[in-house]
Amino acid sequence: MKNSIVIASITFKEIVRQPLFVVVMLGGIILMAASSSFALFGFGEEERLIKDMAVSTITIIGILVSVFYTANSFTDDARKTTVVTILCKSINKNSFIVGRFFGTAMFVFLVNVVLVAIFWLIIFLYNLNGEMDYGHGHLFNAVFGTIIDNKFLAGVYLSFLQVLILGSLSLFLSVNVTAVANIAVCFGIYIFGHLSNQIGSISQNLDGALLWFSKLLFLVIPGLYFFDLDLFHRTTVGGSEILFYLLWASFYTFSYSLIFIVATIFSFQKKDLL
Repeated sequence: MKNSIVIASITFKEIVRQPLFVVVMLGGIILMAASSSFALFGFGEEERLIKDMAVSTITIIGILVSVFYTANSFTDDARKTTVVTILCKSINKNSFIVGRFFGTAMFVFLVNVVLVAIFWLIIFLYNLNGEMDYGHGHLFNAVFGTIIDNKFLAGVYLSFLQVLILGSLSLFLSVNVTAVANIAVCFGIYIFGHLSNQIGSISQNLDGALLWFSKLLFLVIPGLYFFDLDLFHRTTVGGSEILFYLLWASFYTFSYSLIFIVATIFSFQKKDLL
C-alpha cells in the first residue's frame, strides 16, 4: 500500500507538470463560460440548463485527462525505461499499476473541484448582474442554494465515477495496445456504453447469432447510461433515492474498475520490460 501511494504521488505530480494540465483547465473555463451564454435560451430553465452543461463539461474534461494520459502512460514509461528503474527500487508491478490508477484519479478529482469552483463563480456573477432569476430573494440565498444543490453535486459525482471506469479500462489497454488504439476503444466504449440500454431493448427483437452477440455486448460493455443525468433526474426525487442511486453507482464503478485493474496486473506481470 505504501508503494502504491508513492507511485500515485509521482503520477499526480507528473500530470500537473505537463502542459496538458494548463490546456485542460483553460478548456474547462472556456466551456463553462460558453455554457452560461447558451443558458439565455433556457426560457425559464436557465438554472437546470447551465447545471447540466456544467456537469457535461466536467465529464468531457475528466475523460480527456484520464484516457489521454493513461493511454500514453505505459508507452512513455517504457520508452524512458522509467518502469524498469522504478521496479528495481523494491516496488512490485502490482503497486505500480494501482499507484498509476489512483494518481490519475487524484488529478481528475482535482480538476473536478476546480471546475465546480469555477461554476459557482459563474453562478455568482450571473446573480450579481441580475441576468438570471432563480426565484430567490437575495443574492446570498441564490448562490448558496445552487452550491448545496444535491442533484448537481450528485451529477458531478456520477461524472467522476464513469471517468474512473474509463480510466481503469484505458490502463488495461495501455499495457496491451498502442495509445491510438487505446483512445479509439475507450471513446467507442463511452459511446456504446451510453447506448447499451437501447442495445438491450433492441436485442429482444433479434434471434440467432445477432441475439447472442447483442447480449454479449450488453454484458461486457459498461452500462454508462446509468450515469446519465436524464436517467438520474427521472428516477430520483428525494434524498433517500439519491443516496441509494449513488451507492449503487459506486458499487458498479468499484466492480468494473477492480476487474480492469486486476486484468491489468495479470497482463503487466507477463510483460517483458527488457
